[in-house]
Amino acid sequence: MRSTALRVSRARKLRSPRLPMGVATRYSRPASGLFSGLLEGRRSGEFSMSFRRCVLLCCLTLGFAGCQTGLSKFTANPAPGPDPEAAALIQSGDLQGALARYERLARSGKNPDHWQLEAADTALRAGDTGYARKTVGTIDPKALSAADRDRLALLESRLDLNEGDARSAIAHLNSLTDSTLSDADQKNYRLLRASALNQLGDMKGSARERLTLGKWLTKPEDLTRNDEAIFEALGRLPAQQLEGGPRDDQDMAGWLALMRIIRATPKAEKRSALAVWRERFPSLSVSPSFLAKHLGNAAKPDPSQGPAVVPPAESRPQGPFIGVLLPLGGTYAKASEAVRLGLEAAFEADKREGKARLEFVDTSTGDLPHRLTELQQAGAVG
Repeated sequence: MRSTALRVSRARKLRSPRLPMGVATRYSRPASGLFSGLLEGRRSGEFSMSFRRCVLLCCLTLGFAGCQTGLSKFTANPAPGPDPEAAALIQSGDLQGALARYERLARSGKNPDHWQLEAADTALRAGDTGYARKTVGTIDPKALSAADRDRLALLESRLDLNEGDARSAIAHLNSLTDSTLSDADQKNYRLLRASALNQLGDMKGSARERLTLGKWLTKPEDLTRNDEAIFEALGRLPAQQLEGGPRDDQDMAGWLALMRIIRATPKAEKRSALAVWRERFPSLSVSPSFLAKHLGNAAKPDPSQGPAVVPPAESRPQGPFIGVLLPLGGTYAKASEAVRLGLEAAFEADKREGKARLEFVDTSTGDLPHRLTELQQAGAVG
């Protein structure tokens, strides 16, 4: 009897304040606090108000923390302004000195990725592609401002083209949204796309990018050079691809029609054909110097029609220029396009006044001695 009472006493002993084991006794205590309210709410058919408030507070706290984490992940330091010392060195033509200056700024600890980007760009302009590529590999895009990230993509595409990798260049360019680019970057963007598509053999695509590029050009010599590049790209198309033209792209249709006039129309009919072309495509602007070069007298007003109001023809730019002989067609066309791209990029990056302009001559058409003599007589440097 005593042993039985002892076992009952042990069974009735409190084992856990929340989950008492053994025979239920009045010593077992119900759960308290927040979860007690929840359990009571369940029994009564409604949640505890304190529990609702706690859940809401937790959600708001976690949501705010998540937003802060997301913002900190994509927030980058704003790009600093131009460095006066480096700018002066570039203006004087001392690219190596400017490169050394940017390297010192990168080591200073303030905005190192921005200054590394400047160093890589300067190295590429100085012709050191290997150093530029190595420096680009050290840059963290997340630490750059939005404008600097765009510049990085443009720089990487230039490096790709210099290395003959047009597909990678297009991939980098496709990561950009042209509407967010500055005017200067817009020109580089279109020029790079035109060169990449040219290397890939998409001549119409290359010419189309050049047509868009023309909207950002203002200097007569730049417009003439761009028209020559369009002519060279479309000139590599078979004759049958020059027929017709896209109805939704009047500029391209106009250029294809102009190519047919230059290449296939008899000399005696060129003037009248050009007049019809001008009436059909009044909004298409083509450099008068380009028309005079490829159509000769046919591009001039017809004397029999009396004095006519025509746009003033641009005069040939005065001063020295650098004549560049390149085989822009044939076997070496892709390599020549990469060379031309590098020269044009360096030319655009040089902000000095009075610099010698560039003029490219296609040597794949033959008669090289005659073309060389023309350049020398026109005042080519060197």
